[in-house]
Amino acid sequence: DTDKWAAENGFRKELMPYNDGEYYYEPYDPVEYDYMYNAIRIYDKNRLTVLYDLDLHTLVNGPDEKTGRTPLVTEFIRWAKISGDVLYVAAGHNTYASSEPDSSYILAIRLSDAKLLWRSEPLVSNALNFLVDGDTIICGYGFTAEDDFIYLLDKNTGERIDKIKVNSGPDQFEIVGDT
Repeated sequence: DTDKWAAENGFRKELMPYNDGEYYYEPYDPVEYDYMYNAIRIYDKNRLTVLYDLDLHTLVNGPDEKTGRTPLVTEFIRWAKISGDVLYVAAGHNTYASSEPDSSYILAIRLSDAKLLWRSEPLVSNALNFLVDGDTIICGYGFTAEDDFIYLLDKNTGERIDKIKVNSGPDQFEIVGDT
């Protein structure tokens, strides 16, 4: 239970929109339900100036430039975070991997020209958030009848560094000290 865990450990449940102390991330343009956003505005930390306004509908839902693929279910922005000059975005859906096996990935988008730098392998990120720690992205995937893992990705390439089996689908990540 994420709400209980967050309260017991002095955290808040991570949901968008949110302020990371440097930027304010506000998704908009819901597709099917009011949490299924395909666009995001990123403001300064005081929410006075829009710094970036990105419509990611085609990037998230296709058709994919290389394969022409479109997902069978609507995908949406689950979390976003700027590190340096790159926006990292978790995109996914709320159903089983068998319904959409190419979903639940991390995207890296260069902010200067909105160019997609890389897309991670699928089925690595459906938690409420992910973390960028140094050169590593900490993310996780799991669902009711599916295997549950924490993934460590190289933030420069999107390549998987490690895959850690866990008992239950990771819902939220926090770093405290070296833990």
